[in-house]
Amino acid sequence: MLNDDEKGDCVELFFLVYDLELRAPACVLLQAAHGCGARPAPLRHFEPRHWLTKPTPGMRKIGGTDEEWQRAAALTLERWGGRRAAAPSRRAP
Repeated sequence: MLNDDEKGDCVELFFLVYDLELRAPACVLLQAAHGCGARPAPLRHFEPRHWLTKPTPGMRKIGGTDEEWQRAAALTLERWGGRRAAAPSRRAP
C-alpha cells in the first residue's frame, strides 16, 4: 500500500501483526492468518526467537514503513535480548 508523506512522496507501508504491550511480532503462521502474507518483508528485521507463536490480547495489525519496522525490531531486541518472547502464562485460580 502506498501512502503520501509530508513531502508529497509516496511511501510503501508494510503490515504486520505486532503485540504493542509485549513488543513482539506474531509468527509467520499468524501473519498469514491475518492477511499479511506468508512471508511479510518487514518480519526479516526480527529474530525468530522473538516471534509470538500464540495469539495475545495485545496483537494488532499495524502498517509501517520499512524504516519504522527496523526501529520496532530494535525495540523488540532491547525488550527481549537473547530470551524467547512469550506472553505471561495465565495460572488457573
